[in-house]
Amino acid sequence: MYDIRVEDFIDVKSNKSPFDLNDLIHICKRVNNSKREYLFVNRYQGKHISESPYNITSLFDSFVAEVKANINPFEKVVVVGFAETATGIAEYLTYKLSLDKEYKNTVVYHLQTSRENYSDCPKLFTFDEEHSHAVNQYLYCKNFLPKYDKVLFVEDEITTGNTILNFINEFKKINPDCNYAVSSILNWQNECNRKTFDAQGIDRICLVEGEIKSDLPALSMVENKGAVDYISHFYHGINATPFIYASIVPNSRKGVDPHSFRRYIDKVQDKVTVGLCSYVNRDETVMVIGTEEFMFYPLMAARDLEQSLGCKVKYRATTRSPIASCSADGYIIKDAITLPSAYDKDRQTYLYNMNDDYSKIVVISDVNMTLEFKQAITEFAVKNSKKVYFITV
Repeated sequence: MYDIRVEDFIDVKSNKSPFDLNDLIHICKRVNNSKREYLFVNRYQGKHISESPYNITSLFDSFVAEVKANINPFEKVVVVGFAETATGIAEYLTYKLSLDKEYKNTVVYHLQTSRENYSDCPKLFTFDEEHSHAVNQYLYCKNFLPKYDKVLFVEDEITTGNTILNFINEFKKINPDCNYAVSSILNWQNECNRKTFDAQGIDRICLVEGEIKSDLPALSMVENKGAVDYISHFYHGINATPFIYASIVPNSRKGVDPHSFRRYIDKVQDKVTVGLCSYVNRDETVMVIGTEEFMFYPLMAARDLEQSLGCKVKYRATTRSPIASCSADGYIIKDAITLPSAYDKDRQTYLYNMNDDYSKIVVISDVNMTLEFKQAITEFAVKNSKKVYFITV
């Protein structure tokens, strides 16, 4: 029995989310990361754990409401989402604000950090995420930024805030006069970290707030199981139906105008939903999978499929984060598979809890996925008697 709870790690101050904290947050063990042994897995974030799009968007909607309560709608804001896990949250925020009558002109531009290398887009700067398994991050921008008053960072979790400070130090070289705000689902900053932010005038917005305790329990009771390897052997043949919508998704990694982004999403969403509905039955359970930093659009497709067809849908995304799996009761990561990245065949990515109950897999990406990635997903599907579809938008 694994019985580590949030309260064992965190002195909780507030929870404004719609979920019980120990349902929302699960303490898991990192693999081969000496910087930090543990990580907080958010069940309703649509990343490591598959979950109903309804529950995921319920969490995101409460986050949007909290941001709206703490920003001036007349300010001109640049939103910056942080890779890998917060990109979908940030795009959801920008999308929802663009639909809001009061806030539709608040966000003037949307940026996203990335670990990908783009030779065709100007790189504003590089900065470090110090505790991460993949330290280097980049900020690109294909256009000149419009006039803005504030930069609003979007993260899933703030621990110390050092990553944000590293980023702000670089951003000040571009614009030394703007204001900054940091929004997140979770904020674990201690008093010293909070004072550092206050001294620099950095606003803090979050759904769940607390402080990490000084004396943490060991996670040695977690019995690691090796991930099932879909990298080292080669599966011949892709038994899948590909959809290709070659319409150039606005790429948040390179910067996007919020209203152009919204119009595109609404337009292409209808095509994908109609296409999927012809391949999915109402009585089936479907697993929709996004790829690494590309999470918002697949989530919206999963939500539309859930709403329009009424079938059971689960959503999640591939990740670069290696997390220990364990079959013990109470530990949320039960199984793991490794597979080549959809973006780079030589990069390793992960999917967790793939032994859930579902009959079809729909993978949605913004690139022509690597052959090795599609072969790995197909091999898993064939071995487990599931059908798989690949969508490139």
